[in-house]
Amino acid sequence: MSASELCRRSAPLAEGVAMNRIRVADGQIFAFTPNLQPVAAAERGEVFEVECQDSCGGRLRTESDLLSKIDLDHVNGATGPIEIVGARPGDMLRIRILDLRVGQDVDPNRTCKMVIPKRYLARLPGMTGPTKRGRARKRKGTR
Repeated sequence: MSASELCRRSAPLAEGVAMNRIRVADGQIFAFTPNLQPVAAAERGEVFEVECQDSCGGRLRTESDLLSKIDLDHVNGATGPIEIVGARPGDMLRIRILDLRVGQDVDPNRTCKMVIPKRYLARLPGMTGPTKRGRARKRKGTR
């Protein structure tokens, strides 16, 4: 797909302005290599939206979803790469993040409760308990 074709895909903004939307389905990478081809393109100064997934790719939704069952070669994915039309290797680019939104099906306050069951949190070794001057104190019986 050419850069102009990639730039034409658009989604409406609340103000009625069209904006390029780059989705995870367009392409996701798990390592940066020099031979990657762009999955989308943006013109200099263009405002665009990038859809991202959580570090586990949305595979941890309930307590029965186990981290041990996830392929660790496919975590911390990135949507892209995204070509900035006219940019060349070695150019310094400034990207401004205008907005950051969490998806409707994600509750950022419940993530740990949902992913790590409370029964396991109580058994984690190490520094736990109340803090004193910003530092956790070691509980008796922990290493």
